[in-house]
Amino acid sequence: MKDLKSKFAGMFISLFLGAIIISFVLTGFTGFSLDSNKVATVGDTEVSRDEYRRALGARLNQFAQARQGKSLTEKEIRTFGVRERVLDQLINQKLMLNYANELGFDAGKKDIKSAMKEIYPFFFNNGQFDVTRYKGALESNRLSPAEFEEDLIDQTKVITLNKLIGATASSKAFAEDMFKLKNEMAKVLAVSIDKEAMTQNIAIAKKEITDFIKDSKNKATIDSLYKSYQAEKMDQAKELTKVQNELVKKHLQRTKRAELAEFNKKLAADVKELVSKNKISQLTKLSKKYGFKFVNKKEMSVINPSVEGIQFPQDDVTTAFNKKDFKTLITQDNPAQMNILRLVSIKKANPTKEELQKEVEFSQYRTMNTINAEIVKLQKSKDKIVKSAVLQ
Repeated sequence: MKDLKSKFAGMFISLFLGAIIISFVLTGFTGFSLDSNKVATVGDTEVSRDEYRRALGARLNQFAQARQGKSLTEKEIRTFGVRERVLDQLINQKLMLNYANELGFDAGKKDIKSAMKEIYPFFFNNGQFDVTRYKGALESNRLSPAEFEEDLIDQTKVITLNKLIGATASSKAFAEDMFKLKNEMAKVLAVSIDKEAMTQNIAIAKKEITDFIKDSKNKATIDSLYKSYQAEKMDQAKELTKVQNELVKKHLQRTKRAELAEFNKKLAADVKELVSKNKISQLTKLSKKYGFKFVNKKEMSVINPSVEGIQFPQDDVTTAFNKKDFKTLITQDNPAQMNILRLVSIKKANPTKEELQKEVEFSQYRTMNTINAEIVKLQKSKDKIVKSAVLQ
């Protein structure tokens, strides 16, 4: 994971370069003439057309790089809403800037110089700022030094705000706890019984099937069963005489509701006993015989209480993890399904310094994004936003 400072600053790459002028007090370099038209206003803050075009160019370049050099077509740009997304991002940046101004944030030359060394090392040669490299980059991007001085001050305010949010978002202890939660794994035994699917195990006597077919009252039912079978099998459907007995058998199985309930009750009791006693071979045979799902000693995380698609109650799983309870069965029973779980062993997670640092950064970045979203929401309620009707 990138350093948080780089992440914060990276949000404003297209605007940040202009601050080099302030940081290193360059002279003798004239700027370019840029269109001063605006594409949006956010309160009293403007989004200039050139600012928008630079951001749009950067975004299109990202798309091209992701597509092995193939640029988006005009149709794709419209379909993906690239122009609108770029403008919305710039508007959100201006909302953050307005909030930073309300809090009285400022940007000094020392802060700008320090940030430049960290984020843009390309402009330094043996530790010294390289004016030639800087001028070349500025010229190739048609950037005005005067306007970028103002841009840099504004963006540094927002970067400083984001750094503050990120630095206070998560403690090392919290990050370590989160790492353990995400990486502490338990090996489990799990069973999932689809109660309705167990109808296939209900015994039906041959005489019952024969009697059902012979009774003329059941002809409409048999015809309906066969039509459903034909729709499912399509060109592979066999003649009625070849599948009639099987269709009727399945139909009769589905009607045995009391027998099904009794079967599921006994099956659940047998499975629970085998899971409790760790009878793996018997569970395997039983699952093959009756067609329920059996998961043998697969890993489960406490923050994701599911294993191979079988979901269990979060509170019960958390309690079992915390108590290291390897005896209690966790069950989830409803009219359609029964799931059964037992923890077998738990592997503790001990993060390295590098892993812990990444977790701290990730936690800070995630929390920063959440806080930023709330700030943007707050500012939208206060700052009037006006967008250009046409984006190019």
